[in-house]
Amino acid sequence: MESIYKKVIIVGAGPAGLATSKILTDKNIDHMILEKGNEIANSWRLFYDSLTLHTGKHLSHLPGMNFKKEVNLFPPKNQFINYMEDYKNKFNLPISLSSEITKIEKINEKNKWKVYSNEKIYECDCLVLGIGLASFPFKPEIKGLENFKGEVIHSIQYKNPELYKGKNVLIIGAGNSAAEISYELSEKNIDTTIYIKSGANIAPLSILGLPIQYFGYLMSVFPKALQLSIIKLGNFFIDLLSGGPLIPRPAYSPLDRPPIIGKKFIKSVKKGSIKYESKVSSYKEDGVIFDNNEFKKIDTIILATGFKVSFDIFDEEIERDNKGFAKRKDRVEDINYSNLFYVGQNYDSTGGLVNIRKDSIIIGNKIKNLLN
Repeated sequence: MESIYKKVIIVGAGPAGLATSKILTDKNIDHMILEKGNEIANSWRLFYDSLTLHTGKHLSHLPGMNFKKEVNLFPPKNQFINYMEDYKNKFNLPISLSSEITKIEKINEKNKWKVYSNEKIYECDCLVLGIGLASFPFKPEIKGLENFKGEVIHSIQYKNPELYKGKNVLIIGAGNSAAEISYELSEKNIDTTIYIKSGANIAPLSILGLPIQYFGYLMSVFPKALQLSIIKLGNFFIDLLSGGPLIPRPAYSPLDRPPIIGKKFIKSVKKGSIKYESKVSSYKEDGVIFDNNEFKKIDTIILATGFKVSFDIFDEEIERDNKGFAKRKDRVEDINYSNLFYVGQNYDSTGGLVNIRKDSIIIGNKIKNLLN
């Protein structure tokens, strides 16, 4: 099969891939986005129905196009997908749908990449990975879980509460998916228990009507040590007023891992509609035994245990950092390959979409310089 040559191949037509494509289009750089789904934003369509951005729309837009005025301050999933569809159409971005990547190899003698899809083979000078994390659900090994004979799913498989009415559900995880799914189930009077092993940071969705992310954005100009001091001081006053956190805070800070955003979840824990457990002693065929030796019948376990990027499609070994992302220099460039870039792998208190916007611009400039 003959290779199709493009100066740049972008893998993934989610916000990361679309943002990078727009920047390359502005620079008149020949490229193509390869998307495995039959629609753009395939990963976003997989998430649960009620998903809503925790980041305000003013800081969540992609390069060159703001959200429409009528869009909610915190856009729900469908509004964000519609925004991405409008974005693709406005800038006429080149996308090949239903193009699943099966292998990527380095052509060392040409310093190019060869990308194999299910239908075609591409050759390119530069490669950009903008694959959504939802493509890589992480299911950790949990001692004894194999004893449980009920349903075990990852949170990416959960859509809405309808299938769980009349069931007892255990959610395992300490992130926003775990909290939001727990809250949604409990609001439908579904018996809901959340198991958080190592504690959780919890932050309000907004302060004085402004998204908490906007404060994070302003704080990001300060050194990390000062940011941590401000957070510690804030927690001191919160604990003084509330009597301390209901769920212990973990060893890591909210700057290292996104906190649970919003107070609805913790209010439901306080009133008992969500039962919180910090230790599971063992798993049985039809339930679990908690640390106090209490047996709880469980029908479904939902693993809200996050996502881990996989680089299995590469023939070459990609070095990883301690969070499982590719090791990079200058935020976006692979530590070993100067023509391999990543967008969507930087996260901090300003929000993932702010970082995508920033990184897509850096990548565009790097690729232009490299091709010149």
